[in-house]
Amino acid sequence: LEAAVAARDAALLAARVRGLLGGDGGATAELLEAAAAAARALEASGPAATPGAGDDAPLLTLRNLSLQTPRGRFDVVLRQSGVVLRPAGAKAAAAGGSHPTVPWGDVRHAMRLPKPDNYRKVGAPARAYFLVLALRSPLQVGKQSFGCVVINADGIKPFPGAGALIAEARAGQDIDNALAARLAAAVPPPAADAGASGEPEHATLAKVLAAGIGVPRLEEPDPQFCPSEWFKAYRGVEEGALYPLRVGVLFLPKPAIFVAAGDIVSINSGREGTVHCGATNTDVHVEHAAEGQASVKEVFSNFVKGDVPTLLSCASAWGAAVRQAREGGGIGAAAGSAVVRGSAMDVEDDEEDDDDFEPSDDEPQPTARRPSGRRASSGAAASSSAAPAPTARKRGLG
Repeated sequence: LEAAVAARDAALLAARVRGLLGGDGGATAELLEAAAAAARALEASGPAATPGAGDDAPLLTLRNLSLQTPRGRFDVVLRQSGVVLRPAGAKAAAAGGSHPTVPWGDVRHAMRLPKPDNYRKVGAPARAYFLVLALRSPLQVGKQSFGCVVINADGIKPFPGAGALIAEARAGQDIDNALAARLAAAVPPPAADAGASGEPEHATLAKVLAAGIGVPRLEEPDPQFCPSEWFKAYRGVEEGALYPLRVGVLFLPKPAIFVAAGDIVSINSGREGTVHCGATNTDVHVEHAAEGQASVKEVFSNFVKGDVPTLLSCASAWGAAVRQAREGGGIGAAAGSAVVRGSAMDVEDDEEDDDDFEPSDDEPQPTARRPSGRRASSGAAASSSAAPAPTARKRGLG
């Protein structure tokens, strides 16, 4: 139907409607005649609600998107004021006229992240992506609130509604509106196949969202910042991936948690309350505090101990960005588009990260024999086995 409307092909439209009505030609004719009568009535009643007819009319609609957070299928409507999440399909009628809305100014960061895949090389195109809008204030959907909007996007197939999207964007080119012009420019030109855009779905959606927010591109994993795109971790009982980005750290898919680089107070590793000998996994604690609010600690468990130094090197880079911002030099390339507060950041890890010893962060460290060839923590040199058992080391980055 969307392709028929975009092509303004009456014969194709009739064929599509007839197929939906089970091949009943009479019912098809009646429905199209009723639709024509309704269109004439609307025309007689006044101008239609087209983009530009109102201050906040829809400019572009991304139809039937699969969202991870909030869960379900939605029509994502881009307006002058922001992004409207309108339930798609059978849920649309039950939702009524009020829909969750994210003002453009409430989008703190927008990110495109490859979904975890152990068999894909770093930097290679992924089969699927997360597109994430990290919000400044929680989005209320029913009785739940969310700090992020997470869209599922295919990494190979084109956007299914590309034909209608192209037609809608071209109509917006005539609007004297900067946002509408940016959205129209972001939509790719039609490919040889009128139903496809010629580029993967994630690429089309990323361009449109970047244009709406007003940024050159979405934030993505950067191998120059961190060699690992993601780390396997758990949040409670939920398995997921922890993404280290220039703008902060993000856990997906459930629950979606984003901590901006400028809000991080400290990062440390270790399991509290007891000593775990022979453990290969540990916990990562990320303490953060938004401006004017009390600090909160996020705990990501079952983190591979061998990955801790890599994560702490990212924390050192975040700390450097904090210092740079505090000194008035701006954040520049060190932290992308992050808004970094002028606070210090501490990085703390267990001095013992060998395979047979894992000290507690909160209890006195027992004396233990350690192999002389143990590895040094990130940024620290190895010490001999004759040295006294050290306590957890804290480096102030402020």
